[in-house]
Amino acid sequence: MYLLDQLLKEGLQPSTASYTVLIEKFCEAGNVGKTKAFQKDMVDRGVVPAVSAYDSMILGLSEQGNVAKEMQWLGTMLKSGIKLQKKTFERLVQFYLRLIS
Repeated sequence: MYLLDQLLKEGLQPSTASYTVLIEKFCEAGNVGKTKAFQKDMVDRGVVPAVSAYDSMILGLSEQGNVAKEMQWLGTMLKSGIKLQKKTFERLVQFYLRLIS
């Protein structure tokens, strides 16, 4: 969380976009565990997660085969009134089809 710490040290409040980029990049790198800390910090600071942040978490977890955690995040997202993006829904369907074939 070095980058986030530096922003805060400079007196800057990270935005939804800042957190979303960090979450997306850590997910792309396969470090979904790190993104959970960003998401928690984001919510603790009153910053509303973007749809793409949730999508990145859900896809990252599915790619790691962590279906239980993926379903938790999906539930949290839907309970918050946030809808999946079409591309995320399609990728999840493809993932599940690969699992059952």
